Amino acid sequence: MTTGVAGNIYTLALGRQSAKGVAQTSPTYKLKLTSGDLSPARQVIQLAETDSSRQDGKSVVVGAHVEGTPEFYVRPDDFGLLAYAALGANADSGTSPNYIHTATMLNNGNLPYLTIYKAVGNTSLVDEYVDCRVTGLSIKGQAGQVLTVAADIAGLSATFGATDPVLTTVQQTPLVYPNVTVRKNGSAPATVESFQLDIKSNPTILQADTSIVPYDIVPGKLQVSGTFTLLFENDQDYRNFHTGSSSGTAFSTTIFTQTLEMMVRASTFLSVDFLMNSVAYTAYPVLPDVSGAPIRVAAGFQSQPDPATLANYIQIQTYNGVSSY
Repeated sequence: MTTGVAGNIYTLALGRQSAKGVAQTSPTYKLKLTSGDLSPARQVIQLAETDSSRQDGKSVVVGAHVEGTPEFYVRPDDFGLLAYAALGANADSGTSPNYIHTATMLNNGNLPYLTIYKAVGNTSLVDEYVDCRVTGLSIKGQAGQVLTVAADIAGLSATFGATDPVLTTVQQTPLVYPNVTVRKNGSAPATVESFQLDIKSNPTILQADTSIVPYDIVPGKLQVSGTFTLLFENDQDYRNFHTGSSSGTAFSTTIFTQTLEMMVRASTFLSVDFLMNSVAYTAYPVLPDVSGAPIRVAAGFQSQPDPATLANYIQIQTYNGVSSY
């Protein structure tokens, strides 16, 4: 008698490759998902031509790659690798057992390649995906919840019927919203109920000749944006957005900017900090609530470029006991 495979027996084991085309056979972390998937994607099209009947054209395969957006809880140990993979540059500092990993934008877009092993039902389905790149992260936090990160991943090749590496799944306690402090211009209002930070590389999957799989995954323009919801208390930021000044009384062309930091700290060396040196509001709606509940503002923001100091655009500092990635 056959039985089905439980849907929650699913892991992704990942490790950084030494170079493109060199599979990592000893991954560093085996992650547990909260949602999403990472899967092979074969591009099938129908031939479009005339025929002697009304039947649709024959199916042909014109390409294949790996893609998906798995979501995980944010744990400092493995998140440091995801931050490095998404931004491209990483600097390790500190001494045992307290280390700091500072991920910043790599301007040439040469993001690290990862090998990822997907195991469903332990051994029921095991794929090996080589030459994967993390092309985006979406970090979410909300009052009463655990922080999550959804990773946009694209990969070049897949091997089916692989062997799942022997590795214990991550056991570290994830970061929760009471660990969060949001600072605007260095000050924490302590009224932020939720936030979302989106880091997107807008990649091109370059399908060339000689192979069914792409030649490469090429990162494009890096965009850093997001939202946060906070209690409406006065019109200062409302006027900042519309006039460029907290005392402004008329529309202007001035863009108001400020520093923005999301600190998520379970302890000094078990934390993740997201820092942007200059963000501009993209939305600041003050809407009524007929229930009489306090007004919340869902403020949108966009990090502003700083070509002279790339780290000012977005910097992610991860504090943990891992010496390096």
